[in-house]
Amino acid sequence: MINLDGTPKDCLYVYSEFVYAEEIIDYPPLISDVDFSVTSSGATINWATDKISDSVVEYGPDLSLGFIVSDLSFVFDHSIILSDLEEETTYYFRVQSTDTSGNVVSDDNGGSLYTFTTSGQLTAEIVINMDRDESFRRDIQYSRSSATVTVLVDGNPLGEATVYGSWSGALEDSVVGQTTSEGTITFKTSWIKDATDFVFRVDSIQKGDARYILSGEITDSI
Repeated sequence: MINLDGTPKDCLYVYSEFVYAEEIIDYPPLISDVDFSVTSSGATINWATDKISDSVVEYGPDLSLGFIVSDLSFVFDHSIILSDLEEETTYYFRVQSTDTSGNVVSDDNGGSLYTFTTSGQLTAEIVINMDRDESFRRDIQYSRSSATVTVLVDGNPLGEATVYGSWSGALEDSVVGQTTSEGTITFKTSWIKDATDFVFRVDSIQKGDARYILSGEITDSI
């Protein structure tokens, strides 16, 4: 400010300082997108939260539940695996998450609980094609054999399935391997002196938690 003659006027300036503080609101996580997938002996429970939280699933074959599986990792996307379940059985479950501040939230599907039903055993149809190679060295015969296994479920190739098999006859051996996307895998023996017969057997098929009943050509020989 200045006087009428242009000279400065003595003034007292008062400054007011305002401090704005953001209100911190602490709230429990929000659970969404609860879903599941099942096999004959297991289930995977999935859900999401809007805050990093741990993961708890309470489950059981009746409304009293009785079993708990948990993962204390703080995540947004949650996944809990349930194992050793009974085939073709209905299970009830609810999910729960606790955030880093200790806020707890549970989702029980509006009080009625979520449910899933495990599947029954699946049937795997087995087809074995065997082949034999022979070689002579100084009048000594050596032979080897191969067994190509095709695994079908409902007529469709079962890819990425683990095949457990065994050789007998000229060779006693256990083998294991994984099928291709076409549902096939080939097992070969080593060269064996004076071999007369090779017998191959599929002992079991497994993919994930699923167990399979075997049908079709379980054993073949050449």
